[in-house]
Amino acid sequence: MTKNARLIEEHWVNQPMRVKISDGRIFEGLFICVDHEKNIILGETVETMTNGHRKPSGLVMLPGTHVEQCFILKKNHVTSIDEESAQQAAE
Repeated sequence: MTKNARLIEEHWVNQPMRVKISDGRIFEGLFICVDHEKNIILGETVETMTNGHRKPSGLVMLPGTHVEQCFILKKNHVTSIDEESAQQAAE
C-alpha cells in the first residue's frame, strides 16, 4: 500500500465528504473509496441540485472527470442535512 493510500484509508474512509461536480450539483455523503481514475464513491448521499432542491441519493459513484472540488466535513453537518432532506421528501 502506498503512503497516499494509507493516509486516505486512515483519515477519509467513512468520513462525511462534500463533492462538487462540473454541472454544479453538490453531493454530501460518507466517503467509501476513490480509484486510480479519481472516481469517488459516497454512501448515504444527499444530492443538492443547482436549483437548491435536495434529495437522498443513497450510494453514488461520481466520475473523476466531473469532480471539481471535494472536502471532508464535520460529522454533524451531513447528519443535519440528511434529516432536513428526509423532511422535505416527506412533504
